[in-house]
Amino acid sequence: MNHTKDIDATKVPNVPNVLFPDDWRYRGHRWPQLLFLTRQETEFARRMIVSLLVGALLGLERRESNRGAGVRTMSLVSLGACIFTIGSIYAFEVGTQTWDSSRVAAALPSGVGFLGGALIFKDSGQIKGLTTACGVWLACAVGMCCGGGMYFVAVFGVAGVVSV
Repeated sequence: MNHTKDIDATKVPNVPNVLFPDDWRYRGHRWPQLLFLTRQETEFARRMIVSLLVGALLGLERRESNRGAGVRTMSLVSLGACIFTIGSIYAFEVGTQTWDSSRVAAALPSGVGFLGGALIFKDSGQIKGLTTACGVWLACAVGMCCGGGMYFVAVFGVAGVVSV
């Protein structure tokens, strides 16, 4: 028995995202106590700051043993992964597509990572270009967030890169 004629394939169910409260004060209201940011933007900032700090701790551990990837590299990779994750979750919530547009965000890290791999080389026993490759990968994350309309995440991510 074929039940497919009862299902409308063009209708996508409206399933709320459980990662944030669906409240106008969370997304739309700018709070003076939070430097005129929304509560959602402060949540993004908290996630990115923690990712920078944890990445820096990983880099400190690697610095002790004189390895190629240090504090800056690990911080950039951690921040880039955080921005890709935030962008994948939140950047494509609102749109006219009936397909999963976050698949684009899933393909970007590996594609740009492949390009970044061409920037890394070994010269007289030292690894060169690793931080540059991380910067290219992070620039892709920032560009994806800008494409998804997440300007605060992109600008705060760039501020994190400049601070490292």
